[in-house]
Amino acid sequence: PDTLVGVLLERSTEMVVALLAILKAGGAYLPLDPQYPKERLLFMIEDAQLKLLLTQTLLAPDIPAAQLQAVCLDRDWERLAHYPPTPPQTQVRPDNLAYVIYTSGSSGKPKGVLVEHRSVTNYVEAVGQSLALGNTTSFAMVQPLTVDSSVTVIYSALLTGGCLHVITQERAADAEPLADYFKKHRIDCLKIAPSHLAALQTWTHPEQIMPRSRLVIGGEASRRSWVDKLHELAPQCQIFNHYGPTEATVGMLTYEVKQAESATHNSALVPIGHPLANTEAYLLDGSLRRVPVGVSGELYIGGRCLARGYLNRPDLTAQSFLPHPFSPEPGALLYRTGDLAKYLPDGNIEFVGRADGQVKIRGFRIELGEVETALGQHSSVREAVVVAREEAGGEKRLVAYLTSQEAENKLNPTELRQYLKEQLPEYMVPSFFVLLDELPRSSHGKLDRRALPVAELRSSESRTARVAPRDVLEFELIQIWEQVLGVQPIGIRDNFFDLGGHSLLAPRLAAQIHQSLGYRLPLVLLFQEATVEHLARYLRQQAAMTTRSSLVAIQPDGTKRPFFCVHPVGGSVLCYLKLAKYLGPDQPFYGLQALGLNGEETPLPQIEEMAARYVEEVRKVRAVGPYLLGGWSMGGLIACEMAQQLQAQGEEVALLALFDSTAPEKKARRHSKITETSILMTFARDMGLALDREEIDWTKLRALDPEEQLMFVLDQAKKADKAPKELEISDLRRFYNIFKANALASQNYELRTKLKNITLFKASEQLANGDRPKPVSDIGKRDPRLVRDFYDLAKHRIRGLRDRVLEVKIGRLVLFRRNGNEDTPQEAFQKWSELAVGGVEMKMIPGNHFTIVREPHVKILAEQLMTTLEEAQKDSTKGVDYQ
Repeated sequence: PDTLVGVLLERSTEMVVALLAILKAGGAYLPLDPQYPKERLLFMIEDAQLKLLLTQTLLAPDIPAAQLQAVCLDRDWERLAHYPPTPPQTQVRPDNLAYVIYTSGSSGKPKGVLVEHRSVTNYVEAVGQSLALGNTTSFAMVQPLTVDSSVTVIYSALLTGGCLHVITQERAADAEPLADYFKKHRIDCLKIAPSHLAALQTWTHPEQIMPRSRLVIGGEASRRSWVDKLHELAPQCQIFNHYGPTEATVGMLTYEVKQAESATHNSALVPIGHPLANTEAYLLDGSLRRVPVGVSGELYIGGRCLARGYLNRPDLTAQSFLPHPFSPEPGALLYRTGDLAKYLPDGNIEFVGRADGQVKIRGFRIELGEVETALGQHSSVREAVVVAREEAGGEKRLVAYLTSQEAENKLNPTELRQYLKEQLPEYMVPSFFVLLDELPRSSHGKLDRRALPVAELRSSESRTARVAPRDVLEFELIQIWEQVLGVQPIGIRDNFFDLGGHSLLAPRLAAQIHQSLGYRLPLVLLFQEATVEHLARYLRQQAAMTTRSSLVAIQPDGTKRPFFCVHPVGGSVLCYLKLAKYLGPDQPFYGLQALGLNGEETPLPQIEEMAARYVEEVRKVRAVGPYLLGGWSMGGLIACEMAQQLQAQGEEVALLALFDSTAPEKKARRHSKITETSILMTFARDMGLALDREEIDWTKLRALDPEEQLMFVLDQAKKADKAPKELEISDLRRFYNIFKANALASQNYELRTKLKNITLFKASEQLANGDRPKPVSDIGKRDPRLVRDFYDLAKHRIRGLRDRVLEVKIGRLVLFRRNGNEDTPQEAFQKWSELAVGGVEMKMIPGNHFTIVREPHVKILAEQLMTTLEEAQKDSTKGVDYQ
C-alpha cells in the first residue's frame, strides 16, 4: 500500500485498465499528462520518487530509463503474460492512498495532493446519490486524467455498473467529431469545465454536444445567463454545478440549476450549493468565527472528503490543514481553501472570489507565484509579476508584466512564451507579455499591483512587421481572428498563440471559420500552422473552394438595410475596406467578389452571368427588396445588370451607386480585338506596376509568350522597386486572369432592358493624362493592409469597356465625380442624363479615379454616400416593413 505508480498514457481504454490494475494490486497512481513539458514531468517523477511507470512506446523516450522501470502497455504484453493471472493479495485500508494529483504551487513548483481510498469512495457514493445515478448510466470522459474531475466519471461508471466512454484529446477539443460521437453513442452524463463547454458550443449545432439527462459543470464560476442558454438547448437535461478543490476530493458542494430560476435570483453567478454527504463547509472570518448570511468569509472544508495532505511537504500541509475548531472528533482537520464565499438566504453558498494569488483559468487551478518563479529564472528577466485579467466576455487571461536585466528592454515575448512552454503546461503560459521599464511600487517600496497598466494589453507586444492580406480569403480569415482573439490589427504571418490564442479558443476559431466561410478546418492544422497565411493556403486546396460564396461580409453588423458593392475589374473587394469603415458600425456593407481569385475557379466570362450569381448571393442575405447596390469603376456596370435582373424578378432597387463609372455609349462600337500584351500592360499600370519605357525592353517583351510576359513584367517591377519582393508569380497570375476575363466581359457586354425608378451614384473623376496609381511598394508604406490588392484600383482604360449598348432609362441618377476627368463634369452629367428619367444628381469628390477610395478622399466619399443611403432608405420605407 501507498506505493506510487506513474501513469503516462494517452486517453484510452488501456489507461483505465492501468488505473484498475494499480488499485487492485494495492498501489496508488500518479497521473502524468503527455502534453506536459518534459521538465515538468521529470520534476513530478523525481518529487514522487517513482520506481515504476506505465506508459506507451511513443512516450517512453521522454523518460530517462535509469530513473525508473517503464512498462509499455502497447509493447510489453509478452513479458507481462508470465505473471500469474490470479488476483493479488493486498492489505489496503481506507486510509491508504488511492492517487496523487499535482496542482500548481505558489512556491514555484507543483505540489502533490495525497487522496485516500475512503475519500474517493465517500465522494463517489455521495455524488451518485446527489445525481441519482443508476446502473445503466453512460458517462463521457472529456478531461485529462491529471484533472480530478476525471474521478467523477471513471469511478461513477465503474462502481455502479455504468458505461464509460473515454474520449480522445483530439475529439474532446473539436466540436463536430465530438457531436458525431454523441449521436452514435448514448451519453447520459457529462462532466466538463464551463470554458471547455462554452468553446464547443460555438459550433453550429451546440445542442448535439449536450448529454441526454445530466450535465455537471465545475472547476470555475458559471454565469446564470449562460446556464439558461444550456437549458434552452436541452430542456430535458438536469444541470448541476459542482465545487471542490483537489484537497477535498474532486467536489464537496453541489447545486442543481433549475430552469428559468434567473428571474428569482439577483446574482449573476450560479451558487456552488450545499455540502455532499459526510462533508462540511464553514464560512469563517479572520478569527475563525462563523460569518452571518450575506457576509463574505473564507471557505473552510471538513469531513471525510479531506485529502491526507501534500506529498513530502509537511510544512505546507500544516499551513493548509488546520485543527478543526468545531469538531469533537480527535485529530479532525479543516482545509483552508483560500476562496471567499457567502451564505444566501436559502442556505446555499455563493462563490465570491479569492483571498490569495490563486486563479482558475479554463477550469485549471493556477498559483500565480509558480508562473512568476518560472519567468524569474529566465536570464534576461529582472522582475516578473503575473495577474489574471477578466475580459468583457468573462474569460480570464494571464498577463505577465516584466522588466529586463539589460538597460535596453530587449525582452522578446515570443521567446519568453517558448521558454515557458518548456517548463509549464500550456494553460499556465501567459497570453500577453507587457514590458515595463520599472514595476509600479507604493511609497513603502512594495509592489503596487493595482497600478499595473490594464489598457491596450493586446497591442502591447512588439511583433514583427505586420503583413497585410493579399486576397479576400486572407482578409476574411483575419476578420475572424480579430473577432475571436479581440486583437487588432493582425497580419497574415502573426501566430495564433502569440496573439493570446489557446487550446479552448482554437475550436471556437474553427467553428467560426466553418460558420462564416463554410470551410471545415481540422484543429490539428491550427496547432501545426497557426497563421492566416498557412490556413489560407490549406483552404485554397480544398474542393469546397470551388463552390464558395462570392459575398464578402466586410461589415455584417448594424440595424440599417445592407449596402451591396460590386468588385472593380480586378475582382477583389479589399478596395472597399476604408469606405465600409467610414460608413460606420450600424451600416452593413457586403462586397461581391469575382470567381477565380483563389486560383481554383474559372472566372465567369459574361457580366450577365456575374450579375445572376451575385443576385443569388445577395438574396441569401436579404430575400426581398428594396435593395441598395453600388460599384466602383467596372463594378458599377455589373451593379446595373444586377439591378435590371432584380427588377425583372419584381424587386425594387432603391439605390444604384456608381463610383466614377464611365457612362456607356448608346450604340455598340466594336473595336479590333485587344492583344494579350496590351491587356497585360494595362493590368500592370492599374496595379501600380506601370514601367517607364527605359525600364523595359518592349521588343523582348512582345517576343515572349503570355506566361513569360507576366514573369518578365513582375521581375522588372521588382528590380525597379515598384512591387514588393515577396509578391509571387502565382498571386500575380491569379490577379491577371481575373483582370483579363473581366476586361473581355466588359468589351462584349450589352444591357438592353430598361431600369425603373433607380437612383444612380456616379463617381465624377477620371485620371488626367499621365496620371497612374502609386507603385504597390509605395502604397504599402502608407497602408500595408491594401498592399497586395491595389490591382483592384483599376481604371477601365481598355477600349472595349465602352463597346456595349446600354439602352436604359434610369429614374434618378446621382453621380460621384472627381476633378480632372477626361469628360468635363458637364459632359458626364449630359451622358448620364440621357439614361435617367428622373434626372441626375452629381456630387463632386476630390481626388482621381484611384484615390477616391483611398485616404483622405474616401472619407469624403463615405460622408456623401452615407447621406444618400439615408435618403434612399427613407424614401423606400413608406408603408413597407424591411426588418
